[in-house]
Amino acid sequence: MARPVKQGLDYFNTPVNFLKDRKVRKIKRACGANTIEVLICLFSNIYEDRGYYIEWDEDVLFDVADDVDTQNGTVTEIVNRAMNVELFDKKLFEKYKIITSKDIQEFYIFATSKRKYVEMDKRFLLAEKINSNINLINDNINSINEGRSTQSKVKESKVNKTKVNDSNAVVTNTSSNNRDSGLNENKSPHQQLFDFYAENFPSTSTFVIQNIEYDADDYGDELVLYAMQKAVLKNVNNYKYVQGILNGWERDGVKSVEQAKTQETNFKAKTAVKGNNDDDPRNKGLAPDDPNYRPGCSGYTNAELKARHERLGW
Repeated sequence: MARPVKQGLDYFNTPVNFLKDRKVRKIKRACGANTIEVLICLFSNIYEDRGYYIEWDEDVLFDVADDVDTQNGTVTEIVNRAMNVELFDKKLFEKYKIITSKDIQEFYIFATSKRKYVEMDKRFLLAEKINSNINLINDNINSINEGRSTQSKVKESKVNKTKVNDSNAVVTNTSSNNRDSGLNENKSPHQQLFDFYAENFPSTSTFVIQNIEYDADDYGDELVLYAMQKAVLKNVNNYKYVQGILNGWERDGVKSVEQAKTQETNFKAKTAVKGNNDDDPRNKGLAPDDPNYRPGCSGYTNAELKARHERLGW
């Protein structure tokens, strides 16, 4: 009786910058502390099972949740988020209920290069180059990549570049836009964020500076600066509050300062219907446009808010 062909792997590599990967950071920010453990468990199951993909069902969901001692819902949320940020391939997941990616397949092909015989399902193939020892099964079924022309590859490359640059779209605006946003074109955008934080927040650490840099890469320098300014206006000198603002904007699809301001305007218009801040006894006898009127829970008067806005460059 012939020995069964080994399919999975005994090990897999983890890049040294895994924790700094923007996709991983976005998942962790949205799903919490269990993210890294769940992702590593998923990778382990993929490489150990078929080597380049795993069939996703209720049993695998239970196994992963049980391995990392968390809830099924948490694992499901992490998997869905991983699809949305393209850590895993969403099309194959929706069509075949499998978890895989181009990077996973490329490492599998590399790791099995010395095996005499390797099987891969052509329907699931994302890797563009395969070794001579790989036998494609289901070759008579159209795969996701079959028929990809040079033109489609060029188009895909352009789309990918656009996605990579989306988070920096605000930063690459013209100098006039930089002046409007409060950014100083004589300094690097990141340095201006560090300077603003040092001037307006009580404590500075390497950890916070690193988070600012990550957030600037993810959201754009202008949006991070605007979130910092909002935190200062609220008298909240904590960078976690800034990240909370950024997370809220990301959840609402806000990707620029202009969109954030539009959202604020719409919110103010809705809340204005409920009436002014007449419950504050200090506003007794004052009109809402009076310089001494206190319009919100911050406790600042209109005049004080105006002065703070001017100081922050709004």
